Amino acid sequence: MFSIVLIVTCCYVLLLGLFLVGALRLPEFKATNTSHFTKFSIIVPFRNEVEHLNELLTSFENLDYPRSHFEIILVNDSSEDGSVSLVKSFTHKTNLEIKLMHSYGTTKSPKKEALLKGINKSNNNWIVTTDADCAVPRLWLKTLNAFIITKTPNMVVMPVFITNGHKKTLECLETLCLQTVTMGSFGVGKPTMNNGANLAYQKSDFFHVKGFIGNEQIASGDDMFLFEKFGLSIPSFVMPPMNNHGNYVASLANLCRWLATQAEELGIEIFPGFPASEILYENDKVVGVRTGDMGVSLEGEQKPGFEAGIDIKAKYTIFGEGCRGHLGKELIAKYELDKGKDPQHYGIGFKEVWKIKDEMHEEGLVIHTNGWPSAKNTPAGSYLYHADNNEVYLGYV
Repeated sequence: MFSIVLIVTCCYVLLLGLFLVGALRLPEFKATNTSHFTKFSIIVPFRNEVEHLNELLTSFENLDYPRSHFEIILVNDSSEDGSVSLVKSFTHKTNLEIKLMHSYGTTKSPKKEALLKGINKSNNNWIVTTDADCAVPRLWLKTLNAFIITKTPNMVVMPVFITNGHKKTLECLETLCLQTVTMGSFGVGKPTMNNGANLAYQKSDFFHVKGFIGNEQIASGDDMFLFEKFGLSIPSFVMPPMNNHGNYVASLANLCRWLATQAEELGIEIFPGFPASEILYENDKVVGVRTGDMGVSLEGEQKPGFEAGIDIKAKYTIFGEGCRGHLGKELIAKYELDKGKDPQHYGIGFKEVWKIKDEMHEEGLVIHTNGWPSAKNTPAGSYLYHADNNEVYLGYV
């Protein structure tokens, strides 16, 4: 019997040692300043938390993050104390965007039900959850934002610490052990735990893994079951939306040529080879464009075939320049179209048309790749579309 106890004890100590080493191996993340701010929806389910809610709400008010870029959704889970009244009172005296919702616990897992109700009503893709008896640090969202931009994760597991003697010593030790195991498991590359009191994930991925479906009858585990789903269903080497069955492979250039003939038959004038160089304004409104001069030398001198640009006016002017066209940048700056908006995201890539041998060609075949040869933390992928005439449309972004 003593031998069994000794073996179990040694295994337990070795396991704790392994987790401790893993925790020490975790690299420190140092947030850097960034001009891009992710939009967050903070969701807090609560039940009878009148003693703690004020501290949590005050910590939200002290967050160092643009208030236009986060919303707070508080979901009342059948509270019977003064929690709801406290939230309403706080909402009236703050300029934070706070939504108060009610969940009535119709399932065996009322917390999951409350969280799902909040997620369904959220306006942003990044969901951040915490508990009503917590308080968040001032740089909470700023640090999370920097981590998301740097690492491009689907889910972010963050630590929870007990301060100000809120809990008894035994509970503090238990929390410390759980945090060590969590950090250690990540450090050794085998993450096993997380805590819904400080958790963030993308709403689109939440619904892709079907949220809490499959464990909604289990009272607890709103964080762990979801964590396991994310880990199993969204590995870095799989991109779920890759499904083109039943669709057509077409050349956009050929499609545009065909559309041009259809438009001309309807009496629409098309000016190929005449790019718009200026925007025409009248009374601060866009009324058309001016095409560029043709037949101008590199020195800016008129060549024999010079042809001056023309003004084209219309009731509606639609700009289709693509990414960061010079006219588009002018419009964005003039009318402040990017005011209060997230910065645009851009990708670097290339597109080519390859001619391949008959035995290698399979008209209609579509191949997508994800990841390689880019780094794991760089979203990237490629496509191969087998068109007609032994041509393959190849792209990498």
